[in-house]
Amino acid sequence: MTKEQSQLWARYEVERKRLIDQVFQPAHTEVQRLVQETADRLGLALEVRRHAVETLAELGDRNTKQVRTLATGVTESAKSLQERALETARESVRAVVAAVEEKLIEFEHEADAGLSNEEILNVQSRLEAAIEAITSMHSSTLERLSEQLSRAGTPEARDSEETLEALETELEERRERELESLELAQMGQAIGIVHHEFHSVIRSVRTNVRRLRPWAERNQKLADLYRDISESYAHLDSYLSLFAPLNRRLSQTKRLIPGKEIADYLNQLLGDRLRRHGVELVATESFRSVEVNEYVSTLYPSFVNIVDNALFWVNHGEAVVHHDKDVPLPREKRITLDFTDGTFSIADTGPGVLPADEAAIFEVGFSRKPKGSGLGLYITRNLLERSGYRFTLDSYQPGHGATFRIHVPESAIPEEQTK
Repeated sequence: MTKEQSQLWARYEVERKRLIDQVFQPAHTEVQRLVQETADRLGLALEVRRHAVETLAELGDRNTKQVRTLATGVTESAKSLQERALETARESVRAVVAAVEEKLIEFEHEADAGLSNEEILNVQSRLEAAIEAITSMHSSTLERLSEQLSRAGTPEARDSEETLEALETELEERRERELESLELAQMGQAIGIVHHEFHSVIRSVRTNVRRLRPWAERNQKLADLYRDISESYAHLDSYLSLFAPLNRRLSQTKRLIPGKEIADYLNQLLGDRLRRHGVELVATESFRSVEVNEYVSTLYPSFVNIVDNALFWVNHGEAVVHHDKDVPLPREKRITLDFTDGTFSIADTGPGVLPADEAAIFEVGFSRKPKGSGLGLYITRNLLERSGYRFTLDSYQPGHGATFRIHVPESAIPEEQTK
């Protein structure tokens, strides 16, 4: 299967298991309980016994019919395979016999009385080699066919088929990953070019804003315009400076990164959006006090992607209503950063990630956001895993939002913090 088909199958399996465990099996158990309860009340013990026997017999008939249908299909396939195998064997025999007859006739034509003994032996050797070649080709075909037939239906054959299917799936996934990597590389190159050109433009704007200042000091009307332009430019320039830590080339060495620094950076970068949407970003004392030895360009982008994703769903996701003594309470809009037992956690009060999506959420191209690219969590997981981290999602719990976890490798935590 392709990766997309594998994702769909995995989601189907999750939903099927959920329906069996949470709907069908409980319903079946409840029906049996009601039947037994009614039978006991009405004194119908024999009727219940008869019904149980009929149910088991019906189940047996249905399963027997299913197996017989499949057995018929196997028999027909075996007959078809036998016919094709016999025809292949007959064709091989005919081909070798025809080749031998052809070479004998060819020898009669070439080995006339005018040839020397040495020339006759050369013709003989050449024709023998031709006969051996065609015989070897058909012998190999029949040997492989015989081996396949002898192994058909054995556990070894089934294992081989499963191994082949697994290899084919892995090959397909590798091809798709190579295509995804190429697309990401092209996007990165384009962003790099835009980033370079944008900085060039910003430098020009900075120079021209400074050139306006002497004129603004002499002209009150121009002063108001200059002040508005300066404030807008300063705001834009401060945002641009926040992107410097995200560039790997600007942070070539690892250093101790406090959780407080990460929380402050997130408030600087996303603070306006957080305030605009009324979302509270909470960093626990455990988070703020921890220090991790890592590249800034590894941790900062990861937290930005995760918190940005949480911010969207806390603000735009379906409402999650919590109940306290049967009184519905308004949903809190909050994102919590914590650190416990060597693991960062980012929890939100959004709608959470449904079980059917848990297997696909880290795959490239998957997104429930309107017009979402499906790249954020995929890139985050790859970025973290390359540095030895694990990036996971807690299982869905009704009434709770999503909780992502970044499992920090022991080598990244200073020894004094592990004591």
